[in-house]
Amino acid sequence: MVFDGPSRVIDVGVRQRLFSGPTRRAVQVRDRECFHDLCDIPAEQCDVDHVEPWVAGGATTTDNGWPACGL
Repeated sequence: MVFDGPSRVIDVGVRQRLFSGPTRRAVQVRDRECFHDLCDIPAEQCDVDHVEPWVAGGATTTDNGWPACGL
């Protein structure tokens, strides 16, 4: 994993729909738990989902991903 500064993950990826491999792991390491306010499920147990949806043009990058437990 390559970081720029203390916490910004640098991700150079290809256009793909699903978070996998290093991109998925970078989101899990960065965020540590589900993005829902009242949820503390570890990111490793969550799906990684797009903040801006894929169908709306959202990229599959660490900047546009967050762990989501499915709540």
